[in-house]
Amino acid sequence: MRFVPLLAVAALLLTGCAKSTKLTQAPPATLPEGWTLINSSADGVSVGAPPGWRQGVPKLFDTSSLLGNIEGDAGQNPNVQGFVDDLKKADEQDEAKKLEELRAKGILCHCVNGSRPVIGEQPTRFYVTVEQPGGILALDSAVTTEKKKFLGDVDGKEVQLANGKAWRLANTMKTRGGDDLTKIVYVLVHEDRKYTLRFTSTNDPVSIEQIEKQVAETLRIDPTKTPAFAKKED
Repeated sequence: MRFVPLLAVAALLLTGCAKSTKLTQAPPATLPEGWTLINSSADGVSVGAPPGWRQGVPKLFDTSSLLGNIEGDAGQNPNVQGFVDDLKKADEQDEAKKLEELRAKGILCHCVNGSRPVIGEQPTRFYVTVEQPGGILALDSAVTTEKKKFLGDVDGKEVQLANGKAWRLANTMKTRGGDDLTKIVYVLVHEDRKYTLRFTSTNDPVSIEQIEKQVAETLRIDPTKTPAFAKKED
């Protein structure tokens, strides 16, 4: 009888090992023509951005067009040109600050297209998240947790990405304002870290549906790097 506790402990250890999930190293992504590599090298994460997409944050106003119009009217006036340069610099610094604030929350490689969101709407974007819920993770349990963040039926399937096995979850739901919010999420797990590649769009599902598969194929994760900022999952 004294061997029973030891056998029970051994069984638990073996079960825990069997359920843990690990990613493997993958070769660098080969990007299609016109794509841009968005790299958060310190965090071991990179992803490709298609033409028309860039790393940045959503803006209610098209600052670039506004500055372009002012710059076009400036002519040879050095004072106006100096004003335009200062505005451009301030705009770039503000966006860089917001990207760093997102990074501090475990949100990496945040990419947007040219669309401008209406106040209160989810913007059209894609990005990578890193979370550390606590303890060794299994992919199936991480997927179950992620499904709870969706409202309504979720279309889910297992897929193979460059670093290993993942799950793709997707659905479109009605918001309180009557809009159609489309979400597509790829879930990956490495030991105690949960990675997701997230796409969102309001009333324009095609904008993300036509790129999400190729973007996911360019996702690269270095499993040897643990981002120091990775947050506990809510």
